[in-house]
Amino acid sequence: MNTEEKLNELLFRIDLIRDKGEYTMNNLQLIAEKAVRIINKVNPNSESISKLKKAIDNSNDCHKKRVHTDGDNIMEVLRQTKFAIESFLEEEI
Repeated sequence: MNTEEKLNELLFRIDLIRDKGEYTMNNLQLIAEKAVRIINKVNPNSESISKLKKAIDNSNDCHKKRVHTDGDNIMEVLRQTKFAIESFLEEEI
């Protein structure tokens, strides 16, 4: 599977999680971390990596503050992750 297919699969997983309403901060953080690894292989200097790391940091902060189950926080991490992946696909692939 190439980079574009892998990232599209992650986007599909995000949409699936959102559509089913079964999203958790942990699931989204794992997706963001996987996207970082995939993008890092193609372009380690990509701006999308910093965006994804910001989403991961946001997730970690929510866990530390014990607000990781709050829907608004989860949706923010979801948006950050999805936007970073889509940006990479548009701009760099």
